[in-house]
Amino acid sequence: MSSIATDIGNSPSDLPVLYTEASGAVELYPRIYNATSSIAQNYHAMVQTAVIRDATSSSNDRQLSVLARRTMGVASLKKGELEYMLMRRISAGSDNQGPWPLDDKEPLEEEHMRLMINTMDISEQTRYVTAIEHEHPLETFYYASSTAGSGRNSGVASIGGLPTNVWSEIIVRKDAPLNQTYAIRLQNVVPRSNSVIEIASLSSVLAPWKIYGCVEMTLTMLQSRVENNRVRLVWNAESDDAKNEARMEPHRNDVENFVGCDYPIKLASLDVRTFVFDVHK
Repeated sequence: MSSIATDIGNSPSDLPVLYTEASGAVELYPRIYNATSSIAQNYHAMVQTAVIRDATSSSNDRQLSVLARRTMGVASLKKGELEYMLMRRISAGSDNQGPWPLDDKEPLEEEHMRLMINTMDISEQTRYVTAIEHEHPLETFYYASSTAGSGRNSGVASIGGLPTNVWSEIIVRKDAPLNQTYAIRLQNVVPRSNSVIEIASLSSVLAPWKIYGCVEMTLTMLQSRVENNRVRLVWNAESDDAKNEARMEPHRNDVENFVGCDYPIKLASLDVRTFVFDVHK
């Protein structure tokens, strides 16, 4: 067991609040301490991240984030404290099938944890990307010594410059249609409704590649976003069809206005956009 004690006020109603995500996802969910339950029942799964933060609802609230490479049990049993389970020791017998009694005594090997502390706003700008890179360390690739960058953002999709809170992946498509050999997915990994990121263009992101034929696709890459947007069904919750149609029109126009590799791209909070393109040989 490892325990961290701070003066962070994570108990708005005298009950500590712990935040964890589900299955390595971006969103954090509050886990309020239950004083009528046992210690074991107040433990939760830390798949990738666990967080405690000040409860004053201010942009300057402090946040402590613990990042792990494997799933652990985590709890906040007292104000300002966070503890996580490194080893399991259950020496009592059990009727369940399995290796009972369970009594881990072997020393841990290469158990790397990472701690982040900052204001809540700054922490949430970088928490998810940092957690992914901590769990899956990135390799650095270079085109040539003359174009090599340095640090975490060196590589195919970041020589032109991607914001640190945009996660990307490039896919080479086997037997792809004409001019669609490559695909790139971009995701805004900041779970804040007011977090809108604008990228200058795919050409700037993927420089020094000379790209052409950029088309935005659905996530499955089976249909262009423009085609999909024209035929998709829209659920009208109200009887006023004109009002619902007007509400959808700005979104449709925004999709249809993307027509090339040199146009700006906007990513709303948690938005994922997929583009196919090809490269001049």
